[in-house]
Amino acid sequence: MSNTTSKQSWLRAVVTAATELGITLPRFTGHAMGTARTEPDADGRFVTFKRRLVSEAVAANDGIEWTLWQERVDRPVLIAAFREPLIPQPEEVANALLLLRGWLLDGWSEEATKQAVARHPRGKTVAVTT
Repeated sequence: MSNTTSKQSWLRAVVTAATELGITLPRFTGHAMGTARTEPDADGRFVTFKRRLVSEAVAANDGIEWTLWQERVDRPVLIAAFREPLIPQPEEVANALLLLRGWLLDGWSEEATKQAVARHPRGKTVAVTT
């Protein structure tokens, strides 16, 4: 992974790392106030990204949040979420890419995804009700 990662935005850092590894992630589209998301795939899986609106001191450590979703009966269901510091570092980018790839491309089950996110230092899982 490139050493320029620390100077990049999170989305650019993740896309660059994926490209370097030959991984084709779905395209992220921008939304208002520092958010982006992928379009739901055939199984309804998608990811959102947002810059948390918190103080600069909090943002330095937990400044962005990734959320993993699945569309069910025309309503999105949150599966898991994890946060990362505002400035991407190579190890954090690699960890985020692993979780995004597992959920979006490798078809991890909800349980496997939740277990992987639970191992993330700033991960959280949610109880899913259908």
